[in-house]
Formats: sequence, C-alpha cells, structure tokens
Amino acid sequence: MINLLNAGGGMMQKIILQKLEDELQLTPEEVSAMWSLSTSTLSQWRWNGRGPKFIKIGKTIRYRAADLKIFENACIKKDTTSKRFSKYLSKRQLEGDQDE
Repeated sequence: MINLLNAGGGMMQKIILQKLEDELQLTPEEVSAMWSLSTSTLSQWRWNGRGPKFIKIGKTIRYRAADLKIFENACIKKDTTSKRFSKYLSKRQLEGDQDE
C-alpha cells in the first residue's frame, strides 16, 4: 500500500499516508485515489459485499486502515490465472482469519 501512496507524491497521498500511520479512517474518495478506482466502484463493492469492510454512520462512509490491509492481503496473487479476489475467498479470509 505504501508504494502506491509514494508513487504520486501529491498532497492527497501525503494525507492518506499520515492517516494510515495514525490508524485513522479514510473516506471513499481517499481509498479510490489510493487504489486508482472510482468511488462508484467502491460504492458497488459496498452494495454487493465484495469490497473491504467499512463503517457507515448515517450517510457517512469510512474505511479503517486495518480493514484495507486485510482486503489487500486477500487480493495478493501469484499469477494472472489466480481466481478473482473476493468471489472465491471465504468470509473468514476476508475478515482476516488466516488459519484457513
């Protein structure tokens, strides 16, 4: 995750890096910038349960840094023939239980 943040070098990346170090929560806009995804992709993932865990209070959405790291680790592949991320991952793997 840190390599992605250092690649752009912009102000947004510096803010995201600081939040990750402080274990603060990130907005969907910050996560989309970090992963080069659209916010609508994150919204779709939240709707269908395929993305990282998130916190919703009222209309406010936040992602905890620890949950983003768990999701990223679940997406690590050895090759391009590996199965698509969360479609084939068990609920325990997405929740961070690596005993499976």
